[in-house]
Amino acid sequence: MGGRCFEKIVFLWMVFWGIPAMAYCPMADKYRQEKQIEAEMMALDVCAIAYNDDVSQMKLADSYMQGINTLKKDEKQALYMYQLAAENGNAEAQVKLAELLQSYDTSPERRQELKEYQSKLVKNSKDENAFFGEFQHPYTLLLLASERPENKWYYPSLIRAAPARTSVLLKNYQITPEKRQAAMKDASRWKTRKLLEMAREILTDTEYTDFEKRLKNNDTRTKAMSELKELLTGYVNKKQKERSNPL
Repeated sequence: MGGRCFEKIVFLWMVFWGIPAMAYCPMADKYRQEKQIEAEMMALDVCAIAYNDDVSQMKLADSYMQGINTLKKDEKQALYMYQLAAENGNAEAQVKLAELLQSYDTSPERRQELKEYQSKLVKNSKDENAFFGEFQHPYTLLLLASERPENKWYYPSLIRAAPARTSVLLKNYQITPEKRQAAMKDASRWKTRKLLEMAREILTDTEYTDFEKRLKNNDTRTKAMSELKELLTGYVNKKQKERSNPL
């Protein structure tokens, strides 16, 4: 049996038995060091798709954009992977996605190309929780990326600091006041959605219902968020530790 076939069986076995992604995603780093590129790409794919790991999503997106590491250059696949990582709150992915989306606004043909791809994503999606192809406005993504890292405590991603070029991109972005205001509102809605998604993940149904109610009340919002942050700190620290520990 070939080495790649054996490795694929091992990965599928881990997925089938529910082995946590954080326990074996560092395998990709190990394979990279050993220059086992095909095995590295397979590990990244499992972690990115089966376990929604934003670090793996970013690495795959970069590889697709450049056409390296056994992957053919595929802008659409890169777009999708950047989107998945951006949805996890990965600040670097949000900036790269914003820049890529801007490139689709350079001509009517490019805009139509993106529209058709969005339609394809919606048509092919069967998971009610999956990404349905509605990309955020580039300016919205830059606003989200530029938010202070300490305010991103409820984001799934641990890559919360924006690249240095983000402030320049925001300053030079050509946008009307009306569209800027709309982008700011979209960013606010996005952050609320991320907060509720994380609350849903760590709270019971009863606790979540209570939290959602308190979040909508200005008098109880701050305390509700403070209590959730305390619960979440241990959860995120554990995830980070598991992600960084090699096998």
